Amino acid sequence: MSLGERVVSQGGFLLDAQAQLAGMDADDGSVPNTANTNAVVVAVAAIHAELSASEIAAIRTFIQGADSVGHALAEDDLHAFHDRLDGLRAAATALPSLASLDTFSNVASLVPEVRNAGTTLAEARKAFYPLSQRLVAIGRQLRTRSHGFDDVRLFQCPMTRRAFPDAPSSAAWIQLDRVQHNPWFGREMPDCGTELQP
Repeated sequence: MSLGERVVSQGGFLLDAQAQLAGMDADDGSVPNTANTNAVVVAVAAIHAELSASEIAAIRTFIQGADSVGHALAEDDLHAFHDRLDGLRAAATALPSLASLDTFSNVASLVPEVRNAGTTLAEARKAFYPLSQRLVAIGRQLRTRSHGFDDVRLFQCPMTRRAFPDAPSSAAWIQLDRVQHNPWFGREMPDCGTELQP
């Protein structure tokens, strides 16, 4: 792909997102409640058909930042978690402010909430969860619809009930590494989880 090249993907984001979310109940960790379900449907539906090379680069930087934040939780490193959230916030400001990327404005708005919420690892994981779930829904669409996101990976841990307060029984996350790093349990159970296929 060359700089400035337009990447065109198929339409139908809203229908696909609704179909995927309809198949997930609140107990599987993908979507914890109706309000969040609606937010994810709207977010994913807001991705239009075309993304430029610069838009793809900005989105990738944001996803890399989120992956880095999740990796800090996987390492049980609360200090790194907060430091990397500052980088994620900077990446969020660089996202294009185009109508086609309203979804990322929606997701980026969660970053300050995460930054101000985590004084313990359990609280940090709880604060990171809503942002993570929106990115999972978006990542599922991006990696199947657009070039440049083939390395986006989704994993799900089936036993997160005790990972943080009010946690669902299972929870997913987005990452770029082949080897999973579980942000919900960290070093206690780093291998808990399976990769979700496109």
